[in-house]
Amino acid sequence: MADTLKSEFNLDAIALISGDRGEFSLWLGDTLLAKKSYAGFPTVDDAIRAMRAALKPAD
Repeated sequence: MADTLKSEFNLDAIALISGDRGEFSLWLGDTLLAKKSYAGFPTVDDAIRAMRAALKPAD
């Protein structure tokens, strides 16, 4: 997923930080964009949508 986000958003820096066993969270700065839930891991498409929404300029 990190490689996909890097190429989709032309990012140079994505930090992979180890969490607890089975934990997965996607953060942009201090904003939580997606995380693993009881339904499972977010899909790559979910992560891309969350990043686009977070990076969208304010009107």
